[in-house]
Amino acid sequence: MLEDKIEKLESELRAIRSTPRTSTSTDQAPPQDTIEVETKSPNDQPIPSMPVGEASPTFERTRRVTERRPPTDLVVSLASLYFRHIHPWFPFLDVQRVCADMGSMDEPALLYYALFGVTLPYSFDSRLDQASSDSFWKYSKRSIFVDVLEEPSYSSLEVLTVLVLDLSGMTHGPQVWGPLAVATKLAVQLKNTDGLVFRTSTEAERSESLSKSDGIFRQRLFWAIYALDCTICITTNHHSTLGDDHVHHFLPSRQQVWRENLSEVDDALLTPASVFSYQLELFDLSRRIHRVGMGYSTLYSSQELESTWLSEFGTIAAELNSWMETLPSRLFWHNHNIVEDRVPGAIRPATFMLYGYYYALDIYLNGFLAIPCHFTFQSDSHLEIRRQCLDRCLTSVQALAQIVTTVADQTVDKLGWPFAWSVWVGARFLIAQRYFTGESDPETMAKVSLFTTFLSTMGRFWQISASYAKILRRATSDLVAGTEQGQGTILQLMADLRIPTSHIEDQFRPDSMLHGVISPGQSVSTYDNASYMGVERLDTLLPVFADDACFDMSQDPDNWFRMPLFASSAYQQFNAPEQE
Repeated sequence: MLEDKIEKLESELRAIRSTPRTSTSTDQAPPQDTIEVETKSPNDQPIPSMPVGEASPTFERTRRVTERRPPTDLVVSLASLYFRHIHPWFPFLDVQRVCADMGSMDEPALLYYALFGVTLPYSFDSRLDQASSDSFWKYSKRSIFVDVLEEPSYSSLEVLTVLVLDLSGMTHGPQVWGPLAVATKLAVQLKNTDGLVFRTSTEAERSESLSKSDGIFRQRLFWAIYALDCTICITTNHHSTLGDDHVHHFLPSRQQVWRENLSEVDDALLTPASVFSYQLELFDLSRRIHRVGMGYSTLYSSQELESTWLSEFGTIAAELNSWMETLPSRLFWHNHNIVEDRVPGAIRPATFMLYGYYYALDIYLNGFLAIPCHFTFQSDSHLEIRRQCLDRCLTSVQALAQIVTTVADQTVDKLGWPFAWSVWVGARFLIAQRYFTGESDPETMAKVSLFTTFLSTMGRFWQISASYAKILRRATSDLVAGTEQGQGTILQLMADLRIPTSHIEDQFRPDSMLHGVISPGQSVSTYDNASYMGVERLDTLLPVFADDACFDMSQDPDNWFRMPLFASSAYQQFNAPEQE
């Protein structure tokens, strides 16, 4: 059933691509039968949607959008796309259960509306112009929020998890932190404590009997939330709200839940789920690496603290380096040589995600000492460790470039936004290195260009990837133009590796969430030489710019970064006017 739907969708896609842009879908349902408008109060007059291409902050665009329930057939068809493009690397949903329910209900459950929202960028259905997409997505998002807050249950948490995935692919800022906080809080209820379990749904009986498969699904849901928590938190300057004690509760059975009793030796039967189990091991490391990064951000002149931090750094760096040896032979790429025929097609997206995240963590961690921002680590006594860290970063950047070259024309539509973050980390490091050394290396800038182009391509499916690409283009332009070093520039933001990705993204949104004023006389950053930026202490909660007007994008004649928090269907992108 699922295969037939996928084949039908692919046929439509091939037909659209082979015809002029004015073509439309041939199976469009009558609007009066499929679109229901949410009931409004007498004083609540509909506000027309934004004209296509008009830039506006998210709140303004949201205010103008009238919620509409998406057509049932559209919801079902897009939900099936989830298993084609997202499930290969995020396989926490049970395919048989979800697909079996598709044809057994008159009104789709909220889960299908969540799947509808996250797969909008993959659909070429002509009903998904900007106005309709905005209306449908607003309806789906708000329905989910109300349901999970008013009637929390296992089912509503499952729906919220998909929505968090959707939002995290648009922003790393506060607009995803709230839903994530609710998800991590409710995830704790997935434990079987003293014979009590989280209710399956509002219709479930008070005395529930959970089968073995039900227990596995609940544990997989926990680890899906854990994965989202790890990937989102490492882009921020705050710790996870999911405590280690709760993680340890589920840890003993994790391998059995995901690897489905597969032997470590028998790797010929690797599935996306079993590959995801290795991804979870990387997330374990990423939680600790993020803590090391948080500690680095708050270091000040204290030999004892610096010695403790270096010890923690060395421990986690060694564990990350040795993790590669735990992979089964089918997943192991010797000497970073990517051999495509060693990786079966079914697990290739998950494998690319796995290696991309590994190399990004390597760059993220070693970058703190490869391009140190503290005076102590800039001294000659740390010269050797700086060289070692720089070599590791450059090696991992080269490996990322090889992966991107392989992926670009093959599986980009089946990769998740964490892979885009991985590429962003590599590109950011190269720009920071070029910024501090001042050396013009054509090979370095060629890699930055490769990464930027790839992120633009991936931006068709994940909005945050397009954001990365736009920021990189501006930074590259400033590098080429020879913009001077100093406070309040995008290059300063990019080069200080203590500043989290979420903060950079937020400062260049048309509706920045984090506002503040730097007190007069407060020193935020200083420079001790042309090669390194020395900062004794930096409060990353403060804005980097001294004047909010510096990042008022409405004053930017290029309109280079005007991306509100709304999904765009593939149909919109396919029919959009060409831009230089």
